[in-house]
Amino acid sequence: MDGSRDEILARLEEVSRSVEELRQRVAALELGSAPVRTPKPAAMEAVPAPPPVAERDESVAALEEEAGQLVPLLGRGLLGLAGAYLLRALTEAGVLPGALGPFLGMAYAALWLLLASRKTSEKAIYSVVHGVTAVLIMAPMLYEMTTRFHLISVRGASLAVVLFAAFGLAVAWRKSSGALAWIVTLASLAIATALFSEMHDLPAWVVTVLAIAAAVEVCACRDRWLGLRWIAALAADLAVVMLTVIASRGPATDQVVQTPALWLTLTLQFSLLTVYLVSTVDRTLLRRLQVSRFEIGQAVAAFCVSIGGALSLTGLNSASAHGVGVFCLAGGAACYLVSFAFLEGTGKHDRNFNTYSTLALLLATIGFRIMLSADGLAGAWAALTVLALLAGLLADRDTLRVHSLIYMAQAIESSHLIQQSTTRVIHSGSGQPAEPTLGYFLVLLAALLCYAASATLGRGRRAHWVDPVETFVTAALVCWGAAGLASGWLSAHVTGVAPVRTALLTLLALGAGWLGRRYERRELLLLAYPLMAIAGVKLVAEDLQEGRSLIFVLSLLLFGAGLMVLPGLLRKRAGRAQPS
Repeated sequence: MDGSRDEILARLEEVSRSVEELRQRVAALELGSAPVRTPKPAAMEAVPAPPPVAERDESVAALEEEAGQLVPLLGRGLLGLAGAYLLRALTEAGVLPGALGPFLGMAYAALWLLLASRKTSEKAIYSVVHGVTAVLIMAPMLYEMTTRFHLISVRGASLAVVLFAAFGLAVAWRKSSGALAWIVTLASLAIATALFSEMHDLPAWVVTVLAIAAAVEVCACRDRWLGLRWIAALAADLAVVMLTVIASRGPATDQVVQTPALWLTLTLQFSLLTVYLVSTVDRTLLRRLQVSRFEIGQAVAAFCVSIGGALSLTGLNSASAHGVGVFCLAGGAACYLVSFAFLEGTGKHDRNFNTYSTLALLLATIGFRIMLSADGLAGAWAALTVLALLAGLLADRDTLRVHSLIYMAQAIESSHLIQQSTTRVIHSGSGQPAEPTLGYFLVLLAALLCYAASATLGRGRRAHWVDPVETFVTAALVCWGAAGLASGWLSAHVTGVAPVRTALLTLLALGAGWLGRRYERRELLLLAYPLMAIAGVKLVAEDLQEGRSLIFVLSLLLFGAGLMVLPGLLRKRAGRAQPS
């Protein structure tokens, strides 16, 4: 009986709890909130609650709130435009005399830029609407006052555009408003372009664009709006390119734009280069930041536009061109100093080192090619080859050794060493080959010095991929240059010299093989068989063409003897080199 009573009381308690839970859920549905659950005994199984009632969409509420703020802002912007048109009407009617109307209009636009900075930290749309309003006030006012009413000169309008851009960027900087910076910069570039298209004052347009680009770079030097640099730099590059193209035509062929003075064009060309060089130096050297892709690309573009444009106007044989060459050489020396004194081995700044060292190589190349020619250019490359190699070996700088190889390639190209040696060794034409030039001797001497330096100073150093390339190239140049000199002397003093030159190549191949095994110089071993192959080519190209059997027989005997001796010589030396 007691058990039945306890069971009945438990069931009544469960029913009461269920009724109370249902009452709370009904109350929650009426209030629009989630039901409050009562705690359940651990012994009872939890009954899953139904999903909560969907609340009001927060995004819709936020959208309604934004719309509620945007509509009054648009109304305020329209009132601002009404004030600008009132100033225009007063100026057109003559109520505002002279340049007072344009001055008030620019001040009015500046006021709206200040208003754009008031609540930019709270609502970005506030600065956007006020910034666009300032642009809509400034652009048509400045355009009409310059092109229609002629109350402002073209140069004065350009100054106003620059001041508007600088003031807008300063306001945007103060409040960290990227939207305002983009609006002001793009609008200023557009206003300057519209004024140029109407008034055709090319220098004023270029100066305006360069000034805006410089203002953007000042902001970028402190990590403000780096993406804006691409647009400003592109506009500046195009403006200077157009100025250079128009200036190179001359006044007789261009009836639209008056060609500026040569000094003004050169000044603007190098102003473009200066803006982006100063910016890059500030970020990479003073602030120790890693050079960016923009800075690398724009530095190359600025050099091409500025230096290429200056040379297109001055030519290669003028004092102005030599000034450009001196500038390039000084810049190359400075970049080398920065690379190896401040940047090499700084870990995360390896890209900076590679950028500055490569730029130094390019500037040195451009500078010497502008200022020198023929033997002088070959001598300069020869000297740079030796200096770069010695510095690289003594200071253990592999980058300088790579640059030495590049300078050597340019020295070979300028001196025509390979072509001249080939015409002396394999003489298939009529007449005597030309005498070797001074550049020939200078490059041959440089190759000899480099090979000696690599063979002596390179011992005991850590292995590097440039080691075999360096020694093989210099050894090959020395052998081929010496063969050319010897062949030229034989052609001038010996009659029927074709077999003698074949014997010379054969002996040169045997000597390279013997020295390579004797002193364990791998580059000389690698030269032995190529020299024999060249002797075979000469045998067919010259000796066979002589048409005299005796000469050809002698050449065959000498070449065949060399082929027989060389493998045995190499094996013999290899056997002696092995320990007993």
